[in-house]
Amino acid sequence: MRRPSWHELQAIKTLGEQRSFRRAAEMLGLKRSSLSHLVKTLEHNLGVQLFQRTTRSVSLTEAGQQLLDRLAPLLNQMDEVLHDVSARRQQHAGTLRISASDAAIGILLEKVVPGFAPSIPTSSSILRLRVNWWISLPPGSMPVSG
Repeated sequence: MRRPSWHELQAIKTLGEQRSFRRAAEMLGLKRSSLSHLVKTLEHNLGVQLFQRTTRSVSLTEAGQQLLDRLAPLLNQMDEVLHDVSARRQQHAGTLRISASDAAIGILLEKVVPGFAPSIPTSSSILRLRVNWWISLPPGSMPVSG
């Protein structure tokens, strides 16, 4: 048996919720005849009738209702996952590393870094600073091991 595609499963879910080929087809951006053909093909591939059709109405069979009851939450969850992943495109991620003199660090912290704050998710933002300290020692003040 060929597995139904995401598009086919969404179509079954929409038709099952709308109980109307016209409304479901409009929501899916399909022609009624295309939706009807899709449903017939899927029913044939599954070997079970999912919808009871008359000239005036469409209703779910027991198998169709069982499928919709289990399928709808999975598809909704999948939509949420895809939305969350897509939303991450809008967020900056990574590590901001600044290596500068202590004078430059002060300027960066005061003037530059606050501009990044709105685009960094607060729950996972880490700012790492490495301050370079240079100390001048007079010649001969450091012991040299021999």
